[in-house]
Amino acid sequence: MRQTLGMQTWSGALTIGSFIVISLTGILMFFHINIGLVKLAHEWLSWVFVVAAICHAIVHWKLLLGYFRNRAALALMVPILVLGGLSLIPAGGNGPTHPLVQVMARLERAPLESVAKLGESDPSAVIQTLKASGIAVETAGQTIAEIANKNGKRPMDVLLILFSDRSLTQHKSRRG
Repeated sequence: MRQTLGMQTWSGALTIGSFIVISLTGILMFFHINIGLVKLAHEWLSWVFVVAAICHAIVHWKLLLGYFRNRAALALMVPILVLGGLSLIPAGGNGPTHPLVQVMARLERAPLESVAKLGESDPSAVIQTLKASGIAVETAGQTIAEIANKNGKRPMDVLLILFSDRSLTQHKSRRG
């Protein structure tokens, strides 16, 4: 009776369940099928999987150690572990940059007046929004990066203020 509530029972069940969900969501992500909460489920259930797998390994410790004594098992595990380790090495920037990274870099280098137009806002209203948030702006010709640097902020902090839902609603209502 005590065995049914023990770590052996729940760690195995959680390992199996979370493995299935992580595998399916990982496959969906691989094929860029982003429906519902696929990415969120994949990220958070991976933590359940890790904890469950550790507990499962503790319960089956002797069997687990056996895999490290078996040459055939090692021949399968080592290349996977090496590839996993290699995936942590920075790629060196030789490959293509993600378009979103390129867009963000251009936004940071763009003058405030251009960024205001993207948000369908008046540059003077945008300056007022930034000032109300404690960000000093000298001219609408300053770039987002310049404004951020002069205020001890990251460019992303300035952009988040400019493109917040509340900020855009205020700017559009002033214009319309």
